Amino acid sequence: MSAIDWVTGGAALGMLTTSLGAVAISHGAHRQRTDGLASDLEILGERVTALEALKISVEGLTRGIEHLGDRLADSQKLSAAELARLADQVAAGQRLIDARFEAMKELSARELDELKHGVRNIRQALELRPRAGAKARAQAVG
Repeated sequence: MSAIDWVTGGAALGMLTTSLGAVAISHGAHRQRTDGLASDLEILGERVTALEALKISVEGLTRGIEHLGDRLADSQKLSAAELARLADQVAAGQRLIDARFEAMKELSARELDELKHGVRNIRQALELRPRAGAKARAQAVG
């Protein structure tokens, strides 16, 4: 083996060693990046899980608010229906009072007419008595 072969062999061995070192360093760096990415992925997975839990909570809260809104709307409808029913009852009561008042007015008018008629009859009877008494006295005197 000649010196050139030894130099060439040494250079090749040096390059092989350097290449193996580079591969080892590259493999270590790749491994470190992979581990870092795996850690980041795990953290993102936890965040996604937390976000999904938050999403479920928000959906539950939204459904609860919608349910309360529906109940409030139903309550307002019920209150409106009750108010309408009460208004109908008040109107019916007012009509009944008006009808009774009209009946009382008619009864009072009839009673007043009867009373006037009775007063007229009494006046006529009283007017006839003095005349009849005066005629009887005039006949007795005459």
